[in-house]
Amino acid sequence: MVKPEFHHVGFTVRDIERSFAFYRDVVGMTVWNQEEELDVKPPEERQTEVGTAGIEISSVRSDAFDRLTNNPGSEIKYLNLVSADRKLVFQLIEYVAGGGPELELDHNRPGSMHFSFFVDDVAAKHADIERRGDVKIISDVVQITPSMRSFYVADPDGVPVEFLEVVR
Repeated sequence: MVKPEFHHVGFTVRDIERSFAFYRDVVGMTVWNQEEELDVKPPEERQTEVGTAGIEISSVRSDAFDRLTNNPGSEIKYLNLVSADRKLVFQLIEYVAGGGPELELDHNRPGSMHFSFFVDDVAAKHADIERRGDVKIISDVVQITPSMRSFYVADPDGVPVEFLEVVR
């Protein structure tokens, strides 16, 4: 039996450049070049543009993608990111055409998600984000277990992002 190996999380966003700035500047993720690292060929239909942050953003409109997602006539922009520890590949996707309605996000809603990232000092991370003034902090630092403290912020689309410290 073939056992699947994890590859990436695909995440649909309203504005790919705004989300990229958040996940780069607040979370510490960087652009990941899948084609180069995995030695794979990009889709033939792929176009690229340089975004305002100077990063190359790919876009694709293809019959294969329409069939794969069961969404005829769609067109997307996408960008692959990787976490600082290189354990999480995160694909940001913005629908240019064929996008659907927004989800109502919250911890108690089925299908909603949150992301959690380890930090060395959760109080310092909270203070850094507070100083920025452009990120919505949605909880105080909370001691969730005797050895773990965390807090949440909202990404540009309102998705909860947790910063978690393991206290030793």
